[in-house]
Amino acid sequence: MKNQVLHALRHYRDNRAELDAIQMQLREEEVIDAVQSAAKFPYSKHTAYVQGVPDNATTIQLRTRARALRRDMRMAEQFADSLPKHQLREAVKLYYMRDVPERYTWEAVAGMVCYLGGGESLRVTISNATKPKK
Repeated sequence: MKNQVLHALRHYRDNRAELDAIQMQLREEEVIDAVQSAAKFPYSKHTAYVQGVPDNATTIQLRTRARALRRDMRMAEQFADSLPKHQLREAVKLYYMRDVPERYTWEAVAGMVCYLGGGESLRVTISNATKPKK
């Protein structure tokens, strides 16, 4: 079985982009309606606005996919936050999570976080941290 944390890290940017697209689709499905309140005592007559996304096959499928994406993203974020050293947390966020025009190499990330062991050593350290503990 594939390492779930590593999988979540590797797909973090793509998942965030897909989640943004889903949220945009759900906003397009949103319905806003105005209704009049009851005029009987003790209620005063006024207009109430109701808005939401209807439950249909499309929106249910979109919400289900969005939940799965959020779960995977949360797993990656929790892993990054659980690392004991600030250098390692920042390295994971730079390499896997941050939006950058071009992905950094491990060597570049090691330089940015002042990791003295170099890029390959940083990659191995983080890779070992993603493996399930026995």
